Amino acid sequence: MISKVHTAESIQADKSGAIFGYLGEQESFQYQLTSSELWWLSWIGHRYEVTKYLEENTNSEGVLSVDYYAEELIDALKADGLDRLPCLDEETTLFQLAFYLTN
Repeated sequence: MISKVHTAESIQADKSGAIFGYLGEQESFQYQLTSSELWWLSWIGHRYEVTKYLEENTNSEGVLSVDYYAEELIDALKADGLDRLPCLDEETTLFQLAFYLTN
């Protein structure tokens, strides 16, 4: 089954927060990184385990695939001693999704 690719616009347009309930019903999900999120990922590179994880799980079209339970994402943050994505604006959808999945 191919899961829907979510975008920053579709997630931000969901004022009710239903998307997070939807994510909780899925084994995994896909998110299309914005151009600024892709730039951040390119800029920060492999400095952190968490950014290595994100790069390895983002395809050439900029679509990130993440397991809903996000164990690998959580483990990567722990390995870095972090509780959030480093140097990424807290207003970005990627930051908010990662925060939701890991807390």
